[in-house]
Amino acid sequence: MPFFDPPLLTTSQFFGRYQGGEALVVGNGRSRLALDLWSLRRGKLLLACNGYYRDVLNGVVPPPDFLGAVDPDITGEIAWSIYPLHYYFICTPESLRVSSIRLSSPPPRHPRIIEWDYLAQSLTGIEMIRFAAKAGCRKILLCGFDGPGEDGDPPNCVYEGTANYNPTWSTPSPQRRQMELLLEEHPELQLSQIGTNWLCCPCHV
Repeated sequence: MPFFDPPLLTTSQFFGRYQGGEALVVGNGRSRLALDLWSLRRGKLLLACNGYYRDVLNGVVPPPDFLGAVDPDITGEIAWSIYPLHYYFICTPESLRVSSIRLSSPPPRHPRIIEWDYLAQSLTGIEMIRFAAKAGCRKILLCGFDGPGEDGDPPNCVYEGTANYNPTWSTPSPQRRQMELLLEEHPELQLSQIGTNWLCCPCHV
């Protein structure tokens, strides 16, 4: 059930719109800090996750075509910010409901909030890859999908320790299994990674 009645925008409105296109999906692992995202995004649909929006508002990374969030806390932070006034933000109806309860008010009806109208069943990065596939992209370049820290290190995340970013990684991380399920759903995808190859199955690197 959508949060807004009627919903402002839904993900299915964008399905097939980028048929045959290429996409760059940016995670928030620290490996992306060494990459030139402005150059990498040329000619590609750019999708990003969660706290990436903070760096967009600070002017240090290119604005994505679509930003996504699944967790209610970061969803609330983004939905109540000025970001959806200017850029597309995809979130789940349930996260909007939960964050509205926590913040004691509904979010503004910003014109670029998009509600997922299918079950968002994975971590945000995987869901953004799935959205790119449903939008019609076949070649997808991933960066910033670094995985958890090793040997007791904290999770590998640009925003770790900031508001709405608590240590959430488990070992092993669910991302790899979620990626396997995604590739079963979309066997046509041609995935590659830059900066790290932690996430992709070997046959897709």
